[in-house]
Amino acid sequence: MSCTLTVKLRFLDLICGFTMLVRFSISSFRLNADGLDRLGKCVCSYVYNTNGQRRLVVGGNTDSLYKNRFWFSEPNNLGYIPDVNYAFFGESTSGIIGLGSVGDYLAVFKDSLEIHSTVGLFSVGNMESGTSYLSYFKSVASLQASPLIAPRSINYLNGELLYLSNDGINAITLVNNSSERASVKRSYYLDGKLNAETMENRKNAIATIYRNKYVLLVNN
Repeated sequence: MSCTLTVKLRFLDLICGFTMLVRFSISSFRLNADGLDRLGKCVCSYVYNTNGQRRLVVGGNTDSLYKNRFWFSEPNNLGYIPDVNYAFFGESTSGIIGLGSVGDYLAVFKDSLEIHSTVGLFSVGNMESGTSYLSYFKSVASLQASPLIAPRSINYLNGELLYLSNDGINAITLVNNSSERASVKRSYYLDGKLNAETMENRKNAIATIYRNKYVLLVNN
């Protein structure tokens, strides 16, 4: 028996600087209602590209069992997500609301209910399993940054990941030319206008890159 799950994928084109919404299907040859439900309830997705390998990463399932879990496809096979391809980040009481990348690392954003680190950085590892290798995501760093409030505000400018938080526009960047990362505010002169918008409008904000500028679209 074959079943198909249609997924909405937010794909960032880093060269042209715009965001596309792509729909595609994941097919299964064995009906697993629970498995389809886990992925079907995810609200954020990202194509993570490192070392020439592209993986679809999905997360944001609001069910209590899966709030802090994200799933990932096999390399260069975005439609195949094995049952064992998942990882966790943070407390089970707070949800994943955004995905992106910082350098070579996958960036996972938690909501404001997270009591420890709101941004986690992960890298891909491989472990031997019989005659083959299994991929997994391992945590390499975590940041206590201002929580993301607008998932579609994530974008990239001059090598920095930018996003909208309650405090304004933040960047995850290197600290003092070291390998350490930190969240730094980038919107000091815009905060007055941003704070005048309702929280609902800010949560629905969308960012794009235009002429080497981070452009945040707010209020329809």
